[in-house]
Amino acid sequence: MAKSKIIEKEKIFDREYYDSRMHRSLFPLEESPWLQIYNKTASFLGPELIDKKIIDLGCGTGRLARLLCNKGYKNYTGIDFAPKRIEECKRYVPEYEFKCVDIFDIDVIQTFDNYDVFIILEVLEHIENDLDILDSIPKDKIIIFSVPNYLSESHLRAFKDKKSVINRYGKYIKVLRSYTRTSKKFFHHLNYRNELDQFYTKIFVVKGVKK
Repeated sequence: MAKSKIIEKEKIFDREYYDSRMHRSLFPLEESPWLQIYNKTASFLGPELIDKKIIDLGCGTGRLARLLCNKGYKNYTGIDFAPKRIEECKRYVPEYEFKCVDIFDIDVIQTFDNYDVFIILEVLEHIENDLDILDSIPKDKIIIFSVPNYLSESHLRAFKDKKSVINRYGKYIKVLRSYTRTSKKFFHHLNYRNELDQFYTKIFVVKGVKK
């Protein structure tokens, strides 16, 4: 792994950790530093998927959910293991269903056949067994995910470029579309030195089909 373009570290963060830092994600949708990522996700969904059943794995505080609701997507379910974040989702987007459950709960995985589209934004870099998530998604399902190029306190891995993203996840996903968000000041609360690129932070957004 050391010779690849993925930097990894070992540390596991629990739900209390993420709930304690929830204030970093409480911007209104219109002011969210992830707004461009959310807009790109919606464009990857497009009108052809507006009636499909969507599950958002690691839905955070519901800002993407708010955008999708505003755009007319009806069949959405968000899940997250951090209870305060789910409480915020229910407050911010009362039109949608949200569940406080663990992605790896067997009862959750057994429901995956019920969904057509899986959204996994800014989640895989936080989870040690990220490949197991993709492996558990049924064949031919649409997947939209994003990962960053920088390490922060809770990131277990970072990706130097789009090729390194495909190298890690290409076994599970046939890529249909991709997008790279590049910015010098994308995260205004980023207090960690970018260990991969001293000048630009990048977020890679990928749409694909589960192989």
